[in-house]
Amino acid sequence: MATKIFTRLSLIFIVLILLACCQKKAEQITQMTGLHFVSNPSRFEIRKGVNLSHWLSQTTEWSMKDKFITQADIELIKSFGFDHIRLPIDEQELWHEDGTVIVETLQYVKNCLNWCAESDLRTVIDLHILRSHHFNARNNEGKMTLWAETSAQNNFIKLWENLSEYLKDYPNNMVAYEIMNEPVAPDHEQWNELVARAVKALAQTAGRNLLPFPI
Repeated sequence: MATKIFTRLSLIFIVLILLACCQKKAEQITQMTGLHFVSNPSRFEIRKGVNLSHWLSQTTEWSMKDKFITQADIELIKSFGFDHIRLPIDEQELWHEDGTVIVETLQYVKNCLNWCAESDLRTVIDLHILRSHHFNARNNEGKMTLWAETSAQNNFIKLWENLSEYLKDYPNNMVAYEIMNEPVAPDHEQWNELVARAVKALAQTAGRNLLPFPI
């Protein structure tokens, strides 16, 4: 009960902040991507949303995932006037080290997408933390191998292809992919090259809306 109250109070606080910032952010994203923030149910168009943080990201071995976000929370978000949610997911939350999917977590993802569809909310899927990359390098214990190892880069592409296959039945006007949260490559060209590979691979396999930068 305390967790649910805390969740709702947190959402209300987020609402107050985001309502003040959403217009400026929407204009920035429009300039960067060409997305137009007007109502059109046949396209992936977003204006203001909320982040479902610390549910499937940064919460390893936490046992309350089935209660932290429920359909009632998604309906509450919709009632506040939001039109989308951002769903961060960590590699170690969704995939075992051998690359096989963690079925329970995948079901949480699909549940969330289904709830959002029922509430007419769009969803941005964000690959937040990799085993080879952390947006805060100090928290990754020197294991930032993504930019130096081809195998880590290939795995990054494989993870997205794998997730895209599981989510292929969700329509493009309801789901978009944010390729990575806050990439911190030593050289920006390393990120440019990797995101180009990812966009090419996903465009061929999924035809999905792609947001190659944090929103």
